[in-house]
Amino acid sequence: KRLGNMVLLGAKQNSDLKSAPFEEKRPVLLDSSYVLTSQVGGVPEWNHQTVVERQAILAKYALKAWPL
Repeated sequence: KRLGNMVLLGAKQNSDLKSAPFEEKRPVLLDSSYVLTSQVGGVPEWNHQTVVERQAILAKYALKAWPL
């Protein structure tokens, strides 16, 4: 599993979507009140490259939150 492929969702939403295709998840993600989750919903295509890019962004946020 990659951190870039994880999003925050409520328990019911997470259970309802499970392994649904991204096209089905996208409107739910876009409507999320969590900014980082809604950003994923704004991505037109979800693939390995977008996961890698998001993981790099999340790593930068982590370093700002918890400097080494």
